[in-house]
Amino acid sequence: MHETQDSQHSHVSRACLTSLCSGTAQKAATVQPTEIRAAIRQFLSLLDDAEHTVQHDEEVLPYLLDQLAFAQHFVRFTFDESDFPDSPRRNQTVLRQLISRRFPNYGYYNVPDVVTMNIADSKCVVGDAIDDILDISNDLLDVEWRWSNTSEADALWHFQNSYSFHWQAHLRGLQLYLHSLSWEAA
Repeated sequence: MHETQDSQHSHVSRACLTSLCSGTAQKAATVQPTEIRAAIRQFLSLLDDAEHTVQHDEEVLPYLLDQLAFAQHFVRFTFDESDFPDSPRRNQTVLRQLISRRFPNYGYYNVPDVVTMNIADSKCVVGDAIDDILDISNDLLDVEWRWSNTSEADALWHFQNSYSFHWQAHLRGLQLYLHSLSWEAA
């Protein structure tokens, strides 16, 4: 399974991974914008590739989330000061229904209200795996639209900015949820 996943889904260069693991990432590691865009497109293919099974989507999602999180560390661009239009609005109900069909086994989960304060006395709030995928998808659809309709620099800025201020929390919460599903079910 791992060889198949690596060969089918690897968009981040092995040299980059090797550099990161050896501690020379700041000097040697690079992820090309085309690799970042490929990672985005691979994730978004979960929304429009009707040939995949639920089992396939559930197996590949953790890898795609890792790939996106890794790629964001290597975003480099010169800010494009052009005045670009916003990406088009999408029907959130339709998109949520699609994601729910693709991931019917996912649901709600516990999230601590605060993580670094009130240790052992934090309240719990509710996370929603479908909402996490929806929010990540919305931000990546915006980035992909910008890549096609504005500029690469604008797309990369939105990728990095939306990750930092929005979908990073959804991605990390979803990763913990997926990890917990496998361990708590055992």
